[in-house]
Amino acid sequence: TQIDNPVVQGSDNEEYLNKDVYGDYSLAGTLFLDTRCNRDFTDFNELVYGHHMDRHQMFGDLDLYLEKDFFDKHTDGMLLIPGQKIPVTVFSVMVVSSRGQWIFDPVAADEESAAYLDYVGSESKYVRADLLDKIKAEPERYHVLTLSTCSSFLDENRTIVLAAYELTDKS
Repeated sequence: TQIDNPVVQGSDNEEYLNKDVYGDYSLAGTLFLDTRCNRDFTDFNELVYGHHMDRHQMFGDLDLYLEKDFFDKHTDGMLLIPGQKIPVTVFSVMVVSSRGQWIFDPVAADEESAAYLDYVGSESKYVRADLLDKIKAEPERYHVLTLSTCSSFLDENRTIVLAAYELTDKS
């Protein structure tokens, strides 16, 4: 994908909808981490929002994962946080309602990871079941990076791409 953007976290989940990373007006906004998530990406589920833009901007490429061939061939990415390069592996893509509890409530997903992962398994358009099973077996080891953007199908739907990662000790 062409997704290579900084991620910010505002005081609420609307602050960066129409602001760039410097706080100036921008129709495209900025990719931002849900305010209920830990900014060091140590929660079980870290939810990042971004606008679905044309020409591969922001999260415009997430819809590419809705094609089986693309999903199968494009599995690896990198999450960069201060002092760490964290490999991520895409394991699920889904289209859900913007009102979906499990996807848009990272605290519930953290507190009830087994139910959350069962939901992911049942609602995914495509899923790498082997990786999902590993996450289910060891939720204390794995973290989920949830990428959310507006869907091109219906206004109230969202395209969701989920990737797994492990944190290593920085010591």
